[in-house]
Amino acid sequence: LRICTYSENNWNRSCLSRKYKGVYFDPKNKKNPWRSRISVNGKRINLGAYDVAEKAALAYNVGAKTHYGEYACLNYIAKPIDDGAILYQAEFELT
Repeated sequence: LRICTYSENNWNRSCLSRKYKGVYFDPKNKKNPWRSRISVNGKRINLGAYDVAEKAALAYNVGAKTHYGEYACLNYIAKPIDDGAILYQAEFELT
């Protein structure tokens, strides 16, 4: 058990609801249809648009670590992604 507030405990409540948390498909965007966003204190923060879902999931992980710290529910990405630009774009969107 860990000592935390009610809100902190609910941050990782829906970890297993979909394949990638914070990632959704936008059919209107043909070039980069996978979008990533995170909700913090009731506000949605856009983390960018990507060509594959795994890149959007990685961007979500950056945002979750930044905002939720040890309580973050991170996406497991089986396919290795070697793209430093994702991390840079996600960190830029968060500042």
